[in-house]
Amino acid sequence: MNSGLQPEIIRGKYSITSYGESFIEVNKELITTSCIISTDNKPIPWHITNVEQISKQEVEKLFENNPDVVLIGTGKNQIMLDKDILEFEQKGESNPLSLLDSSNPGMVVRADCMSTHAACRTFNVLVAEGRSVVTGLILEKFT
Repeated sequence: MNSGLQPEIIRGKYSITSYGESFIEVNKELITTSCIISTDNKPIPWHITNVEQISKQEVEKLFENNPDVVLIGTGKNQIMLDKDILEFEQKGESNPLSLLDSSNPGMVVRADCMSTHAACRTFNVLVAEGRSVVTGLILEKFT
């Protein structure tokens, strides 16, 4: 009987291949600043350097392509952001539940907050499940 581990199968174009105190690697490409990573698009810079800079408009950018899950990596520590910043009402065709309940065409979608390292791990787990994921990751300059 073979008890060896099986290699992880990544179903998205992009995954986080490594991370540390001041860097993230996406598909073996080094990133040293805060960024937005999605399963299907090349990582882009995110000008956010601490949680105080996160606004509703910044979080809304993460929902632009209607991902299944939105994560926010809040830096070294998990910091819970205000519900008014994290929640959005999703309407119309982009709402998968609108087909089931035509009397309520909207539903609330929410971003999940966690430390940046936890967001990296969670991102890869969800990608391996075949989910569409977007994460905004804050990279702090640790000393």
